[in-house]
Amino acid sequence: MKDKIEISFYHFTTTPLVVGLPKLIKKIYYAKKNLLVLCKTEEEMNELNRVLWTFASKEFIPHGIASEAYAELQPVLFSTEATRNRNDAEILLSTCDKLEELNLKFKKYLYAFYGNPDEVKHMMDLYSECKAREDVEAVLWRQERSGKWSKVF
Repeated sequence: MKDKIEISFYHFTTTPLVVGLPKLIKKIYYAKKNLLVLCKTEEEMNELNRVLWTFASKEFIPHGIASEAYAELQPVLFSTEATRNRNDAEILLSTCDKLEELNLKFKKYLYAFYGNPDEVKHMMDLYSECKAREDVEAVLWRQERSGKWSKVF
């Protein structure tokens, strides 16, 4: 039997993505896994890149943008194109609201969202779509008021 595609959905409810994603990125970095962060827009990508430089005063997570020189040396890359996996990332962390990149063969896919009710409904629909597929193992995490994560499904 073929291995299932692992997909985790992270519903940020109290922390905006630009504040919460660096903590998730840090966890992946310390697990020694290369990561590609797929952003919706150039503006979002540049903001996340800027925040990662300053979010922790005593820790630094090496990172870069996929279009820059030596991107293949970075454990964390930001891009607006999933095909720009220049660091051979095993994990894709996406803020996008589409699942088109599932055919790119990452070992794990993480989708992070925070937004208005229409955006949340759309992501919940995508979660349901994934859950219905036999080749996907989907998990939904929701942020509690305390900031901790709880597994919903």
